[in-house]
Amino acid sequence: MLKTIDHGPIRELQLDHPPVNALRAPLLSALRHAIDNAPREGAQALVISGAPGYFSAGLDVLYQLEQDQQAANLVFHEIFATMRTVGTSRLPVVAAVEGHAVGGGAMIALFCDYRIMASGEYRIGLPEVHVGLPIPPVMFNIVSRLVGPRLAERLCVEGRLVVSDEAERIGLVDELAPLEEVKENALSWCRRILELPSRAMRLTRAASRVEIATLLASFGWEELDELAAGWSGEETQTALRKMVENMKSDKQK
Repeated sequence: MLKTIDHGPIRELQLDHPPVNALRAPLLSALRHAIDNAPREGAQALVISGAPGYFSAGLDVLYQLEQDQQAANLVFHEIFATMRTVGTSRLPVVAAVEGHAVGGGAMIALFCDYRIMASGEYRIGLPEVHVGLPIPPVMFNIVSRLVGPRLAERLCVEGRLVVSDEAERIGLVDELAPLEEVKENALSWCRRILELPSRAMRLTRAASRVEIATLLASFGWEELDELAAGWSGEETQTALRKMVENMKSDKQK
């Protein structure tokens, strides 16, 4: 589910769960441990990538609907543990967003230092409210940090997915590139960062990301359990099953 590709001192961690890189607990756990282990294994910067067309479509809804509450608790814990690992990584992390980044997929990208997204009709955002799941304060504040509080409110409350051009214009992503150039541009960003005097870069980066670490530290496991419990609520289950039926209908057309 996760491929590791070394480009000299830059390590690429590629989500590999076809067809849409839907997130399950084992994939999230593998990503989290790979990020933690990277400094000890000699990596100096990280690229998180997906596949052409999909960075990640978010939580694997079809799979999770067949699981029990314990499994829901586990995957929610893994999503937020992974966000914490990305957000507090000792190494610079760039997201190579080669397609759609939805829900949990967008969350992972938004905690990276830098986001390069494929230009075109690809979308990024947090549509959780459409299936009855609230956006937790830590995630709202991360979006607000990037686009400002008023626009963050509109994006999160309305559950909007925005196309690449708009995402770059409002600051949700940092750079656009043709699909086939996204990964190389991500590697180039890492090389530029690594060419800087290392101590100054490292300390300045840490200072610039203190707010992220503080936000993550304030989010507790009890809040996660409450979010996971909402997954099993009637409103959410009804919305999710309706979404799945719509997906099946679209495939049959």
